[in-house]
Formats: sequence, C-alpha cells, structure tokens
Amino acid sequence: MLSLCDMKIILTSLILVLSISASAEELAWYQGSVVLKDKSVLRGEIAIHAAYDLILYRDADGVSVYPAHKLTGFYYFDSVEKINHKFVSLPYEKSRSHYGLYETVRYGDLLVVRKILFADADPADHANSYAYFVWFESELVSFREFNGKIFSRLTLDMPSFAQQVKDQKLDPHIRKDIIPIIALYEKALQSYAVRDSAF
Repeated sequence: MLSLCDMKIILTSLILVLSISASAEELAWYQGSVVLKDKSVLRGEIAIHAAYDLILYRDADGVSVYPAHKLTGFYYFDSVEKINHKFVSLPYEKSRSHYGLYETVRYGDLLVVRKILFADADPADHANSYAYFVWFESELVSFREFNGKIFSRLTLDMPSFAQQVKDQKLDPHIRKDIIPIIALYEKALQSYAVRDSAF
C-alpha cells in the first residue's frame, strides 16, 4: 500500500508530465540519442527538462517521457551553439534512490558535471544558473565541498600535488580554479604512471 507521501509524489509527477506533454510543441527539440538503463539506445528527437530531471523523446509513434532514473544518459548536437551536449543520470548528492540529469562539463578520472538550478534559469549564464559537481568515488560532490572532500584526498595520494597547485597559482576554494586543478591532477597522474612504468 502506498503511503500518503508516495501518493503525493506520484500525483505531482503525473501533473508535471501531463503539463510538459501538453506544451511539447513549444519546446526546443534536438536530434540525439538516448541510452536507457537496460542499455537500449533510442535515436530521435529529444527535448530536455533537466531542472525536472526528465526528457521527452519524440519519434513516429509519438512523445514519450523518460525520467532520470530510467536513463543512463543522452546526448545531442545543438546546431545553434555548435556544441555537443552529453547528460548522465546520477544519484543525487545525499541519495542512492533518486536520480538527476547532469550535463557533462569535463571527462576524465574525475568527471565534472553541472545541473541547472531551476526551470527558468538562463542556460547561457554558466556562472549563476548551474550547480557544479565532481563525480568522485561513486559520490556526487559539489564544488563547495571540493577542498575538504576531494582536494585533501588528492594531496594525500600525491603529496607533491599541493605544491604544483600553488605553483600554478590555483586555489581549491575558488570555483573557477577547480576544473584547472582537476586537469593538473590528471596530467600529474599520467606522468606518475609513465614514470612508474619505466621501472
């Protein structure tokens, strides 16, 4: 039997899905691919509602709604911006059962993703319309927590790394420095791997 809370969530989701489906023609549609949790791939048109953690998929059979927990990810090419966008479905910061859609910002050993903050946020305002995260040891860590949860661990694993960061005049407390720090770490990691393989 469903609890009152579960029924409210289902009802709210249903209302949201119906309202989004009703306005589907007003949305921006992109040609792209969707990868479902069962690894099947759908190719067609995609409209994104990342703030609501769902996408609309349109093909000859009609429009289907896919919430984040049913997706592995999706990608599309934005011909106006001339950018390939890739989104992944990841569990929320404090949850293992609720998933969100996050746009991939940087690939690598430390995946950097972002999430639009609210439905009517300006997607062109990269500094204020998004929350940024690092996927680290199967956990989504916000940029606010980067220094304490990630940087401190990286410097434990590679003690000389803290000095490399200082030499580059980067600060793990400053949001704009986090991606360059991650790039520097991955470069240092590669040089350690090459050095170690020489022995």
